[in-house]
Amino acid sequence: MRFWGLASVLVMSSVASAQVLTDSDRFGKSVDQVLAMGREAWTSFYCSNERGGPNGREQAELAYCLALHDRNERVAASRSPQERLYYDNSRALFADMAKNSFLVGMALYPRWEGWPLEINRSSTAVNQAVWNLIRPSPASHSKTFAELRSYWQQSEPRWSTLSSTDLKLAQNGYASLRGTLNLMEKRYRERPREERLAVISFADEMLKMALTKR
Repeated sequence: MRFWGLASVLVMSSVASAQVLTDSDRFGKSVDQVLAMGREAWTSFYCSNERGGPNGREQAELAYCLALHDRNERVAASRSPQERLYYDNSRALFADMAKNSFLVGMALYPRWEGWPLEINRSSTAVNQAVWNLIRPSPASHSKTFAELRSYWQQSEPRWSTLSSTDLKLAQNGYASLRGTLNLMEKRYRERPREERLAVISFADEMLKMALTKR
């Protein structure tokens, strides 16, 4: 499976390496300028013919992800040690869920060519979810952890088409998703509503990436 290692490396590296890119790599834009543009406008800017070109979407997504990470680290540095630990533990949990989502998704749909971009998008989602804990905002997401569990149970894949190696990896990832979902519910159910809904929204996105037919 050609993307197994890629999923793990990109998801983990892109939540921990904001120092990799400079303003020059971002075509003169600072971290704050990239984020002020927003994801879609930044991608259009980056992928213009005079810059990264139409094939630059993966790098544009990575740059946006790393900008999020840089801002998260900068703002979190002013918080208490207890809060910083909370953010670090949350980031690790989110990254683990993203990794396992792709282990499942790539085992089920290995021929889909969009995985490299989706992996970068999942890393962006990890960093956005952490930011939503650092600076919670009003949320309208209406799903509950119970609804996520129901979706997970109803969407169990058909494993019969997988090789024995891929089957073991995918089923381990699938079981890990269930464990992560249970841990998320336990860890965040007493947090403020805005934080709880941000976590649910992230988990919903990851489960769909893992289980959506492609």
